[in-house]
Amino acid sequence: MALLSVWKLSFEAFLLVLFSRVCLFVPSDPGQCYSWDIFQHGHLLGNKLRMIENIGPFTCIRECLLRKSCKSIDYLQYYKACEINFDNTSKDNPLEQKLLPWRHLEKSDMYKLLDVSPCNDTVCGVNERCEVLANDSVSCSITGNPITQSGLKKRSKYY
Repeated sequence: MALLSVWKLSFEAFLLVLFSRVCLFVPSDPGQCYSWDIFQHGHLLGNKLRMIENIGPFTCIRECLLRKSCKSIDYLQYYKACEINFDNTSKDNPLEQKLLPWRHLEKSDMYKLLDVSPCNDTVCGVNERCEVLANDSVSCSITGNPITQSGLKKRSKYY
């Protein structure tokens, strides 16, 4: 009986990992992978670390979790646009409600969605991105300087 319980738990864990991988790498309707309820409606102005286009929401979440500097993301589903932020929402830094349906997610809410082990916030430094190498060791690469809101507006077609 105990062996059957262990097998069932292992099989459920395998399905969860397989399901996460499918949502990460196979283009699909994000609504099939999770509920949009985990995101807040709105867009955090300024404080952009990086903008990545043509990626899904789970890949956007993954990109944030691989960076110590990332504190939150903004995602625009229609354009598959991901903004990685180096700040959180606060009383002094609220979400802006735009005409476009931006979705916002704080990093603290991402850990329950994806596991990026052995990469985590303590592995790499500020403005570095963690990468897992073939031998399961990690490498940290510099991801560049944060971009300003005014610079982002000039380069973005999503505002």
